[in-house]
Amino acid sequence: MSARLAILYLTHQWGPVHVRRYRRLQEETRTVADCFVLFQAAGGETERKFAPDCKVYAFDPAALPATLGYPYLTKRGIVPGCPHYPLVDFCRQHSYPYYWLIENDVEFSGNWNRLVSACAQDPADLVAAHVVPHEADPGWIWWRSLAAPQRRPLDPAKLLRAFFPVYRISRQGLSYIDCMLQSGWRGHYEALIPTLLGAAGMSIRDIQHFGPLYLGTRQDPPHEVQHLDQLSTLRWRPPVSREEFVRRFRSDVIFHPIKQAWTFNGNTVDDLGKRNTIDGMK
Repeated sequence: MSARLAILYLTHQWGPVHVRRYRRLQEETRTVADCFVLFQAAGGETERKFAPDCKVYAFDPAALPATLGYPYLTKRGIVPGCPHYPLVDFCRQHSYPYYWLIENDVEFSGNWNRLVSACAQDPADLVAAHVVPHEADPGWIWWRSLAAPQRRPLDPAKLLRAFFPVYRISRQGLSYIDCMLQSGWRGHYEALIPTLLGAAGMSIRDIQHFGPLYLGTRQDPPHEVQHLDQLSTLRWRPPVSREEFVRRFRSDVIFHPIKQAWTFNGNTVDDLGKRNTIDGMK
């Protein structure tokens, strides 16, 4: 087994923004990880103009259920609930002790190597964001998606959920999830993965364990929220604008989701050819 880590940049698009984000991730983690583009090749498309030094693992979402041996959560496919399927497929083909998955609409206001190296000091099987038990949010819509083989009843006290735009999982943990899916378990991955790993006695860490890597706790705006700064920088919705990133900037913070065409290069925010320097950046 390789001592290096695998980092997978998950995307279904490949434009200037994605190239820049992948390149920074690749360059900043070069000494500790092998960085791949985990590319969704829609309709079987596999040809893209990737640079020769881009490590690309292309997958056809239509083929994954047959390849893996279990169906999607819904007929819609990977979304909702199954973005971990291509990672499981990759794990079957590539042996690493740990796998990082980073979605294409994530920005990090620090050096990616600092984050990866900090987590490398801890052997946790899962490192993810917003890890909470059922009792903390019993009304969450995706709890009901969890189903054990033979529809065995589930104990709410043992249910966990997490948020996965950026996460690290061990080979042991990912292989276990693969086996549980083959045995008949089903559910949205934000509940399925932490619940099954926790029940198996595997270790789980909120990424905040390694520092204040996201600000705030709310992942989508309830009615009482009057200002975006009351929301987490790592959330489901609404999108993080360039203006919010600049306003809330501090080093080593994860921001998601970003839907506009801007990137952070470690020193500046680049927006469609415009360069905006943030005071205090080093």
